[in-house]
Order: sequence, then C-alpha cells, then structure tokens
Amino acid sequence: MSVHFPPLELIGTHKEELIIDPPFLPAPGFGPLGEAAFPPATDGFGAFVTPPWLLTSAPVAPPVLRECVGGAIYQPCRPANRLSNWIERLHRRWRPLAAAGKPLLFTLSVGPDAEIDIAIEQIFQRLPEANGFWLIPCPDLSLAAYGQAVTMAQASGLPVLAALPLAAPAPWYVELVKAGADILVVSVPPVGHWPDKTGQFVVGRLYAPALLPIVCGALHRVRTTVGEGVPLIAAGGIHRWEDVKICREAGAAAYVLGGVLWRQPNFAARLQMSTDTTLF
Repeated sequence: MSVHFPPLELIGTHKEELIIDPPFLPAPGFGPLGEAAFPPATDGFGAFVTPPWLLTSAPVAPPVLRECVGGAIYQPCRPANRLSNWIERLHRRWRPLAAAGKPLLFTLSVGPDAEIDIAIEQIFQRLPEANGFWLIPCPDLSLAAYGQAVTMAQASGLPVLAALPLAAPAPWYVELVKAGADILVVSVPPVGHWPDKTGQFVVGRLYAPALLPIVCGALHRVRTTVGEGVPLIAAGGIHRWEDVKICREAGAAAYVLGGVLWRQPNFAARLQMSTDTTLF
C-alpha cells in the first residue's frame, strides 16, 4: 500500500475554498508554469504556481545561473513590467492545467512601490481561473508595507499565501494573519557568506539541504505563535523523503519542492508511490 499524504484544505471561510491534494507544490519558477531549463513534471503536485511577477521600472533581466551559498540558483528571465504581456506568455501552459482541476496560484513579488491592487484587477480580468495569490516580500520590505499588500490581496476573495522570511520575528507572524493571510509559507531564506575555491566570499541567500534545520526551527516558532488555525507550508531544504516527515512533525501541512527537481523532476510523484508507511 502506498503512502497517503493528507491534503491541505482551506474550507469553511468566506473565501473560495482551496484544496492542495496531494500537498506538494513546485517552487515559483519551477514546474510546468516555470521557465527553468529542465523538463517540467506535472505528476505528483496538488497545485501549480506561476513565476514571481514584480512591478518595476527596471529593464527586463536576462536569465542567469547565479552562484549562491550552497550551490547555484537558476534565475529565469524576469518578466517585463507590463503584466498583461506577461500573462499572455502564460496562457498556453496555464489553460491545460486549469482544465485538469488543480489549483493555480499566481505569485506576486511585493516591493515598496508595488501596485498590488492594480495587478490583482488585471489578473482577474485575464486569468479568471486563478485560485489564489502567493505573495513574496522583496528584501528590506517593511512589515507595514507587506501587511498592506496582504490586505489588498485578501480583498479579492481568493486565498492568500504569504511567504514568511525565516529570520522574521514573531510580530510578523501575527500581523500577517491579522492582515488577511490564510496560509503562511515558511520560506524566504537568510543571506549567508561562504568562501569559494579562490578564497573569495559568495554572498547570497542560503539554499540546498543545509536550509532544512532553519526551516524546521522557523516552522516550530510560527506554529507555537499562531496556533493550529493557520496552515503552514514548508519551503526550502527538502531533498529526501525523510525531509517531508521532518517538516510535517515541525508543523507543516504542505511542502514546496525546488532544487530537488533539478535532479529528480518526478520527485513528488515518487513520494506518493512509496510504500514506507513510517513517513506518515
């Protein structure tokens, strides 16, 4: 008998229900809606996520493989400032996934000057299949500005997933829930320094398996602070089957897969074929 992973269910609120079954999501930028340069796998995921969109006047950035602490991260081409143009690029991949009945989450990067209300209005007009919003704070964004963006998103009537910096203090947890976050994604890694082979220091966000203990510590702190009423999603450091169990025991109800998909694009599907009943 294969393992059954309990779904993440957001039911019984004033908003549209959200069921992520099985409770696995590709990280923003990965999977069939992403632009990462590997064959996208669709099996095994309970929801799909767009790459992050950021309102900015900066020129379009080309894709780049950027060295970071713990390895390297593929940074896809940042979309142009015009949201309508970028949505058109998603249509061919978005429509078939919507027809399959899996929730589709639109990811928005929140900067100090982001016009979240305008972005949400355009998304409703052009992508009525959207089932929720995943907000990710840009570096140095204040709690007040982030909370305001969450409130704007929750006015849409769709579920709001708010990414939480792993180093955020307890007031962030409480205020984001008060602002309207339905789900907290424990995800944004801290910045680290690591010497490379030449003796120079690589500066960047911490990724790779070493992130897992930090994620689990943050999950425990958030769960202790906000209680059981707010679902938590673990995002970061999951590279083995056992890591899913560890995150669950720390309070997670769903799991984001990123770097592991480079080596194992079908990792989510393989998890559900496991007969190791000690996982859950």
